[in-house]
Amino acid sequence: MIVQKTSIFPAPRDAVFQKLQRLETLQTIAKPYAVFEPVDSAAAVWTVGGKSSYRLRLFGFIPFGAHTIWIVRFDPDGVSSREGNRHVPVWNHDILLVPIDENHTEYTDRVEIRAGWVKEKDLPSTAPGTRSTPRRQRNACCGFCTAMMTI
Repeated sequence: MIVQKTSIFPAPRDAVFQKLQRLETLQTIAKPYAVFEPVDSAAAVWTVGGKSSYRLRLFGFIPFGAHTIWIVRFDPDGVSSREGNRHVPVWNHDILLVPIDENHTEYTDRVEIRAGWVKEKDLPSTAPGTRSTPRRQRNACCGFCTAMMTI
């Protein structure tokens, strides 16, 4: 599923880009639908090549597991991240910033989500060089996310 929204912000592109660099911006705009709480020392400012993990809670109270964000592009023209968790293994996020004039920016936010049934054994390990051993083989998707993806 792909969701895309374009908005016009009454601010120069550089000002919008500065806001995108901060974790607190994601935390502010995602509320109340999703709450991202840093795990360990998640970066407060994102950079290309950076990887960070968060405890994700839907609507602020439904635990949705660990969510990992890898930054693949981060420049004044836009941001791209490859994200995922055990319920939504593909969560590709792209933001495009186009200056309209000195005081307005076109902001396009595009998210591609692929939810599905992922076996725990198929998930990446929690740390490089380690192997996770599941307690039992089971499907990772709770069904809630599959239902949400069909709406």
